[in-house]
Amino acid sequence: MSDNKNIKTKKLLDWLQNTIAKPNKKLDGQAICPFLKQHLANTQLIEVKNVKHLSTQVHTIANIMGALGLEAIILYGFDIDYDKLYAMAKIWNKKYKLNDITILVMHPDTVDPPLPLDYNYSEPLIIIQKTSTLEKARKQLEKTGKYYKHYK
Repeated sequence: MSDNKNIKTKKLLDWLQNTIAKPNKKLDGQAICPFLKQHLANTQLIEVKNVKHLSTQVHTIANIMGALGLEAIILYGFDIDYDKLYAMAKIWNKKYKLNDITILVMHPDTVDPPLPLDYNYSEPLIIIQKTSTLEKARKQLEKTGKYYKHYK
């Protein structure tokens, strides 16, 4: 692993652990992603250097993620326009719905995030998750009533 990749990976991992998975007072003590800490060991970070390879990599991951025993794979390290990224995610979500896959994206140009915090990452991210795990987590959060009251 090159030093540059190691630095980028450590930066992303630090953000995930200390921003996204960390309890936050503004969310009644809940994390932005309350279940990330629990699933981080089964989350893979993959750097993508060429944006032209995104669709191919998403396709491959969506078709083999279940067999890998992973809960999520996060793609990072590429540069792409905000509108293009969200349009691609919409297509991917339709295409891989039957694979138990949900694709979420984050972009540094997001102006109005769903939670009342500034937690944008410094570069675009594609989060490929198991839909079944995501839905189970959402149902648990709905029961408490604390988390979704903060959503815009």
